Amino acid sequence: MFRVSVGTPALSAFRLEKLRAALNDAAPGVAIADTRHWYFSALRAAELSKAQAGLLDKVLGLDRKAGEPKDAARYQRLLVVPRLGTISPWSTKATDIAQHCGLSEVTRIERGVVYYLSTPSGKPLSKAEQAAVLPLLHDRMTETVLSDTAGAAEKIFKHGKPQPLETVNVLKGGRRALEKANRDMGLALSADEIDYLVENFKKLERNPTDVELMMFAQANSEHCRHKIFNADWVIDGEAQDMSLFDMIRNTHKVSPQGTVVAYSDNSSIIEGVRVERFYPRADGAYAFSAELTHTLMKVETHNHPTAIAPFAGAATGSGGEIRDEGATGSGSKPKAGLTGFSVSNLNIPGFVQPWEQYSPLPSPLPQVEEGALPSPAGGRGVGGEGATYGKPGRIVSALQIMLDGPIGGAAFNNEFGRPNLTGYFRTFEENVSGEMRGYHKPIMLAGGVGNISAIHTHKHELPVGALVVHLGGPGMLIGLGGGAASSMDTGANAENLDFDSVQRGNPEMQRRAQEVIDRCWQMGANNPILSIHDVGAGGTSNALPELVHGGGKGARFELRKIPLDETGMSPKQIWCNESQERYVLAIAPERLDEFRALCERERCPFAVVGTAIDADRITVHDGEFGNDPVDMPLSVLLGKPPKMTRNVARETPRLTSCDIGKIGLRDAVERVLAGLQVRRVAEVADHGWR
Repeated sequence: MFRVSVGTPALSAFRLEKLRAALNDAAPGVAIADTRHWYFSALRAAELSKAQAGLLDKVLGLDRKAGEPKDAARYQRLLVVPRLGTISPWSTKATDIAQHCGLSEVTRIERGVVYYLSTPSGKPLSKAEQAAVLPLLHDRMTETVLSDTAGAAEKIFKHGKPQPLETVNVLKGGRRALEKANRDMGLALSADEIDYLVENFKKLERNPTDVELMMFAQANSEHCRHKIFNADWVIDGEAQDMSLFDMIRNTHKVSPQGTVVAYSDNSSIIEGVRVERFYPRADGAYAFSAELTHTLMKVETHNHPTAIAPFAGAATGSGGEIRDEGATGSGSKPKAGLTGFSVSNLNIPGFVQPWEQYSPLPSPLPQVEEGALPSPAGGRGVGGEGATYGKPGRIVSALQIMLDGPIGGAAFNNEFGRPNLTGYFRTFEENVSGEMRGYHKPIMLAGGVGNISAIHTHKHELPVGALVVHLGGPGMLIGLGGGAASSMDTGANAENLDFDSVQRGNPEMQRRAQEVIDRCWQMGANNPILSIHDVGAGGTSNALPELVHGGGKGARFELRKIPLDETGMSPKQIWCNESQERYVLAIAPERLDEFRALCERERCPFAVVGTAIDADRITVHDGEFGNDPVDMPLSVLLGKPPKMTRNVARETPRLTSCDIGKIGLRDAVERVLAGLQVRRVAEVADHGWR
């Protein structure tokens, strides 16, 4: 059963006025009267007792201001809730708090926002008005809009039946069947990789499952394998001696001094010194000890999700980098972070700069949705002629990225408990020799530093029978195929598949998992962790094979042992979703009770999902349907897929002369100072950049 409660206004007066102004610009005549938080509670029983109902109201903060606004029936309600089929971080925290307050009959609480809208005619919003209004009310990557509040709870808490396994008939359809699956599933497989898979599954004399194909695509994506950086290059017909990665590694090759780990783990490690560290011991008492402690460093990017949902994309980018640090060696301590952004021109309304305008517009123009840019530039009147270039309709603007992204990255760092100390911000968009270059697909850079004990810098080989553990939050129907999606050009993937790759961040859950990792490395030489990886691109389909392969073993996994918050997921969705705040690690069987006690102390979920075996094989068994969604040699999955070759020719740039005759000294000074001011505005938006 469900309980629906109407809370207090969801927006402050300032935010409400800001939204009204935006609505007036986007859809003149559409007015917003008010907002309210609505709370949806799933109950074990038909209803709560009076005492329990009163306690729940207190937990939800329902006071005399709660309830619908006056004359609510006059308005059209639009309810914005977390994306159906997902659970918001707020829900996870609120449910946990409610149950610890004694509300055992409440199984889950979710929150939405109702917007009370009206039109001049008094009729519901037309399709055109909805198209203009809805983008201002919700993030289509992470939220759903319901036009009818009746039955909303049933939709929010709906759990479907488990979906079955699917296969691709390459034995009969050959290469063509796999090419179709590549397009339909957004796998981003190259032609050579398609040939490689067809050849190997014909050797195995069976058809691949959709789980195996998605797993292979994520594990061998550009995002994970850096195929372009590792490619052989032929320039002007001459084979090059080094790949791009060889060039990067060359610095370390010629000057390896001071390096402990480079290019082989989740973070790099450089030599440290003996320091006094203060942490709890096995008996629970805190104490100092002098230890050789090294410094770990990590920088990575999270570009694709940030282009579509900047706050969530940047937040989970920072969260993923933090997990990489914690999952280095056999466990370490993240300490401080940074975030950075490279985007195209900001095109600030009423503040468009002369260099952001084109007359005539470059060709070809990006594919844009009706009513989107390109549009007249306007601007401040300094050379204000021409129009801005525009962007693909499925991604947000550079300005929106810079308004939301830095806050998302800083918020995850802060809520996890790690300061975000520095960063950078750059814009670039230019017509070079008739080709438009820029960062419509932004660079969202996440980095950080941490500490690691000298005795924990490397992972250990796994013994046969080692237990493989899933640590952290549950799997959900969110974040699917992100490794492949982020390896494609913006706009090359099907739009619905782009949105499938979004993630959600829950820094509190990640903090709990990190506390478990901290308790383990603080045991020193008695650390129960043999090896650890974070769950990022590709989800468990990438992390679990990497874990056992790095430990020199194969593994057998039980699919339904992976914690889930959505029962209707297919085997592909369970194995490959990229739900955040998760780690996988290996421990000896005899340390299980000890590890369980640590997890219970930190209230961090965990599950034993598999065991290491002495074979070149990965098998995933599904007890729900009694089959094996994955059953293949690890050497096929992570072995030697075809190496990429890039054959290119140098082009002589066609540069145009720079005519500054029309720019006076005043204009030149104003342009320079305006550029600096734009950067300062963005920096102030993120306190972590000060």
